Amino acid sequence: MQQGDADVADELLRAKFAPSRRTLAEAYVVEAADLTLFMRLRVRHQIDARMIATWYAALNAALRPAALTYLLRGKLQQDVLKWLVGAENRPDWLVDYDEVREMLEGLAEERWRSQALLAALFPEHFESLPDSSGPRPLPESTKRSFFERLDGWWNDDNVRRGVIESYETDAWPEWLRRDGLAEGLQSGSDDHWFGLLVLGSCRSIGRSEESHHRSFLEKAHSEGWWDVFKNPDDVEAWMNVLRMWQDNATANLTYPRWMSLFPAIYQLSRYLPKYRRLLTSAGKRPKELLRVTCLLAPRVDEALTGAGQHFDAPPAPLNIGLHWVLRELVRLGVLDGDHVFQDCWVPSDRLFRFLQPLGLEPPDGGCPNSVKAQAIFEFLAAELKTERPNLHRAFDIPLLHISSNSDLRRHFGLEEQ
Repeated sequence: MQQGDADVADELLRAKFAPSRRTLAEAYVVEAADLTLFMRLRVRHQIDARMIATWYAALNAALRPAALTYLLRGKLQQDVLKWLVGAENRPDWLVDYDEVREMLEGLAEERWRSQALLAALFPEHFESLPDSSGPRPLPESTKRSFFERLDGWWNDDNVRRGVIESYETDAWPEWLRRDGLAEGLQSGSDDHWFGLLVLGSCRSIGRSEESHHRSFLEKAHSEGWWDVFKNPDDVEAWMNVLRMWQDNATANLTYPRWMSLFPAIYQLSRYLPKYRRLLTSAGKRPKELLRVTCLLAPRVDEALTGAGQHFDAPPAPLNIGLHWVLRELVRLGVLDGDHVFQDCWVPSDRLFRFLQPLGLEPPDGGCPNSVKAQAIFEFLAAELKTERPNLHRAFDIPLLHISSNSDLRRHFGLEEQ
């Protein structure tokens, strides 16, 4: 391809997502010769990578696939990407790993191109899920001893009570724990159900802890935002929350990554009754009709064809958080049905890092969360010698507790004394 042709091809890629003020009106170009003549006659045209990067902010959803295509094939793809990888410049729609991965899958590009772009935008997803040359496996005797001792340790009522209490204090705000999490969810409390879904959506924020998500909810509650969030019809009040958040900032905006979930929080509030209805129906569905990827995407769930408006809602913005939500509902006795257990294993990077030395072979880093959860479930089914591994319906909670406690790691032989 000649240089002139390459420049034309690159401009055509850009034009598919450029602002309208930057593109030539269709009436000027009837055939290829018109475009060639225009490029020869126009004054010097120079759009740099920084300018193109600004086009990615607040980009219409219909134009995002074209914008991703430019990051895959554009002449300035690497230079544009340098302006987008930083958190301060990255637009909201490029923040969520699973959403970007799904958009890339829809482009049907070569896998290596898509994986390279994902690795540039989300290096933590490729660093923390180790490859075959990752952490050195533990000796077989240590692995066997760990799972045998895990069973005895977690069967102790006092141990379970202490670990769960510590976890809930870390993960859930006090004002929701006060009257009982299980009681609130079982009674249909909007506060508890909305809190459950918002905490679930927070799981899409990388490199964060349970306590960070809890603190955000506590901030929203103490500032009076929570009552606004529960009322999706008062749009002006929602905008006032944003104004107050920005106006009260001094050196830095507080909780910027969590406030980037503002559209997700609004959607969860608006469709709360429907999402609650869909979640509580999961345990009642036959195993063959339960597909976790469609559970909160009723418009593509074949099991709900013809179900009517009671189940109609857009896909819930939860991603990996859906597994966290299901785990909490099963753990707290709100949802029953052991066919749900596989999807209650939250496939976090931290859990994979803990289990890999014990023998878990991590799946491809770009695979769906449901596949990762299945890999954990099947591995633990074999190691714990049970068809439905669930650790007293606490699932990954005790394993993550061990991973964060050096005394317990030494107790289980995972570290030297």
